[in-house]
Amino acid sequence: MDGIVRASTAPEADGRVFILTGSEKPTIGEFVEHYCRMLGVDSPRTAPVRVVREVARAMATHTADSGAATVALCVATGHLMARWLIAWVGDCRIYRVRAAPDAPAQLLSRDDTYGHLNETPPVGGSPDDPARMVGNGAVDAPNVASVQLGDDEILVLCSDGLHGAVPHETLTDIMASSQELPTLVRALINTALEHGSRDNITALVVRCSAQ
Repeated sequence: MDGIVRASTAPEADGRVFILTGSEKPTIGEFVEHYCRMLGVDSPRTAPVRVVREVARAMATHTADSGAATVALCVATGHLMARWLIAWVGDCRIYRVRAAPDAPAQLLSRDDTYGHLNETPPVGGSPDDPARMVGNGAVDAPNVASVQLGDDEILVLCSDGLHGAVPHETLTDIMASSQELPTLVRALINTALEHGSRDNITALVVRCSAQ
């Protein structure tokens, strides 16, 4: 399958919820993104749980498309947008890239794969396949964590079409190049394609800026 490229950038953290999906079917991914943004945010601390539960319910009742979606999202919760709540389901990943030179990108999420969860994949499946996806009936709540970001630090959200093809060291090198966010996203996607990725490629970067 040819890579489906969707590039998103958010130049500054302004309190919005940023959502990334890694669906195998574009219609499912677009539905998740559209429905999540329609939900609004009553409370930043409860938004990720509510979002995933509502999306799972909505997909079961409002779409006839088969399949499900992996999701990652982040929302600023603290004053001056320094503290962020991150959440994910499936094998979309979230990295933190520090402003310090030569600092390696830090993986903040943990893949919901059969292997990581010590579960047996279905016949024909792989331990590296996602065992949790929004819309497949196996999710009660997302994984949720809190992270503190300094000025000019970046969150990178990406699907397995990107992180499965781009080595961690290469991702770190690209993000350390101090280019504009759209250029960084395009470099990540192009590198994944150059490394032979044939999966959906989705990337979103968010920079925490005090300005």
